[in-house]
Amino acid sequence: MSDPLRVTMGPEPKSLLSITFPTDEGNMTFILDEPLLVPAGRTVFVNVDTEKWICTVYLYDSGGRKTERRGSLDKGGAA
Repeated sequence: MSDPLRVTMGPEPKSLLSITFPTDEGNMTFILDEPLLVPAGRTVFVNVDTEKWICTVYLYDSGGRKTERRGSLDKGGAA
């Protein structure tokens, strides 16, 4: 699997429910299995498995513990 995409969140905490990527065919949206609360200014990491069309979103807290959520391709998204 390639290196994860890094996304740094803005100045407000967010409850991340989905993640959308622009592609040549249009936007591809992955819906997370459960929300991921991301503190302000934190970086989340995203891996996409293009064979199974699932993504993994994860972040590390200040103690180094990893929190992870999986997402599946939205049926309305580009495939």
